[in-house]
Amino acid sequence: QRNAFGDISGNVTNLTEKGVVLNSLGRFDDALSYLDKALLIDPNNVLALINKGISLDGLGRFDGDNVLRQSLVNRSR
Repeated sequence: QRNAFGDISGNVTNLTEKGVVLNSLGRFDDALSYLDKALLIDPNNVLALINKGISLDGLGRFDGDNVLRQSLVNRSR
């Protein structure tokens, strides 16, 4: 898949970083797409989880905090 960032691999770090950048640009829908892909590969990635919460909050989906909280609770078990 190609876009403004070039080729996208399954690399969790790259996917997460793209999500972080897109969040900072206010492109929450796009960010969420990358972060969800990263979390499919590594469901315990804290940076991706935090940024997913930011994306959801930015989209006005107030379940973002709950998703993040539940994911972190599950991670600690």
